[in-house]
Amino acid sequence: MTGLYKVIRLLKTLSYYLPITVYFLLFIAIIVPGYLKLKAIAEMPDSAYTAVYAILLNVTLWFGCSMVCLALLSVGVSYGFIKWQQRRGLLQIKLEAFKKSESIQQKLHLRLQPALAPLMGFIKLRVRYDLKAYSPKFSPSPLNEKGSFTTWQGAFVWHLPEIREYHVDRVVLYCEDFFHFFSLALTLKTAIRFHIYPQTQTTPAFKAAPRKTEETDVRIDELKRVEGEWLNYKNFETSDDVRRIVWKIYAKNKELVVRTPEVLDPYASHIYFYPSFYSFMNVSGITKIEKPFLNAYKNACWSVYQQLQKKGFELTYIPDQTLPPFNTNDANERVPFMIAGSHWQQEAALNDFIKPGYASVVLLSSLNDAQEVEQWIARYGNDISFLFIPLSQVSTSALWKTWLKWIFLQGDVSENEQSNTLWKVSPLRLKLEANEKKIIELLKQSERSMALQMSV
Repeated sequence: MTGLYKVIRLLKTLSYYLPITVYFLLFIAIIVPGYLKLKAIAEMPDSAYTAVYAILLNVTLWFGCSMVCLALLSVGVSYGFIKWQQRRGLLQIKLEAFKKSESIQQKLHLRLQPALAPLMGFIKLRVRYDLKAYSPKFSPSPLNEKGSFTTWQGAFVWHLPEIREYHVDRVVLYCEDFFHFFSLALTLKTAIRFHIYPQTQTTPAFKAAPRKTEETDVRIDELKRVEGEWLNYKNFETSDDVRRIVWKIYAKNKELVVRTPEVLDPYASHIYFYPSFYSFMNVSGITKIEKPFLNAYKNACWSVYQQLQKKGFELTYIPDQTLPPFNTNDANERVPFMIAGSHWQQEAALNDFIKPGYASVVLLSSLNDAQEVEQWIARYGNDISFLFIPLSQVSTSALWKTWLKWIFLQGDVSENEQSNTLWKVSPLRLKLEANEKKIIELLKQSERSMALQMSV
């Protein structure tokens, strides 16, 4: 099957470089039989209009042929000019990703210089990414910016459903005529990296409090609210709890004073956020888990992080895997970068990842081992907030709907629908759902922990 897959992928790649399109084949399939049929009618005797009909038929034929030749000529001139500039080493290509917003669509800008677009035609492209995959063919919208006559610029939007880093290394440029009959392809090398970042979703309210205060010698402008710190004293009153009496002060000064809870801390208190991408099952090659489930978990991770930011504490994101460096101190850019670059891993389980003295919030998924989660909740359920994302809540289309689409509406189903179909019959699904139910039951033992039902 691997060899057959490689052959199919090779044939599909070669089809990207065919000089004629399906529209030209349909045009020939309709025009040739029609012309032969009309020519047979024109040769019928005993008709006063036979000669005129034959002349009109020939004029139509020559006009159609001339338009096809003009279309081919315009494409050939544009392609030849760009190819010539490429061989001379003068062709400059610049593919630039616009600054990313929270969307699964990436806007890109292409600039070619020197280049000529076909007369009344189009310049289209597809990009190669991850060294093997090809995008759909795009029709960039020309940009009316100031430039020379031989400068072509266009922008297009690429729908990318996976939240991760993309590396584009080639651009396949197409010169197409106004009829879309001919498409001459040219491969250009480029290099660009960009990320599709997670999206913000509605997050249910949950409990979270800082468990670590760092650098208490540095005061901050805005006081931070802290639970459970006993820093101030006041005189004992009859309504006070005798257990709060400071006996050391009584032994020294013979004064009854009690500790009072300090609700405003003038020092920087920290919330340490530990999202776990650990999987106790081998999910490599399972499209449903590696794409839709991972995307949903990344969106949930980013949404929880933003909810924690609103609590007003110093917030620190702790990744559970090694990620490429990202040169910025802005957490609003660095954290989504780290989330987007994360993936399911089997190296760092909860015991290898979390520092109990620091952790305030731990994010779990259905791929975390329920037995390990049970140990952590039993020991730290009253101190750490364990938030759980049930991956089974990720929306999937019903199996019968997928088959109806395949039979009646379209010749092929999307990759997402294919993964849904395979996941429905996968034995791993039952194992994951059973593990998920165990974790949900364990969360009920802790008042600070809960399962987050999110709009994924």
